[in-house]
Amino acid sequence: MGVADQLNAFRQAIPACRVATFADLSSGLVLFASTDRRLPQERLDALCERAKGVLGKNLSNALHPVFGAPVGQVVLPAGDSLLVVVRSATEPDEALVCECAAGVDLQLFLSRAAEELAAIDAPG
Repeated sequence: MGVADQLNAFRQAIPACRVATFADLSSGLVLFASTDRRLPQERLDALCERAKGVLGKNLSNALHPVFGAPVGQVVLPAGDSLLVVVRSATEPDEALVCECAAGVDLQLFLSRAAEELAAIDAPG
């Protein structure tokens, strides 16, 4: 299964997930996206840019001494939604950047997102 198919299956398995993107935080590029509605590229780019701002190298390096490890997950309010960013454990510049309904089961979502990233990063 390709990355696009994996993202579609992941998003559809969690109804509260409206947008799921696989992004390169170092470049700020959305590599793949799955959405519940048609969104302009600018909207996807803005999600990625916000994720890059909170998990990019500058902030992540600054927080490393505080937490003792790189920050791997961030949940931020975004209007009536939540921006959920989960960084890859093996490729720190890669992340799932998602927009979810405020009522999403965060524990389940974060767990599934980490599993999905591991599957995407696994050599195949």
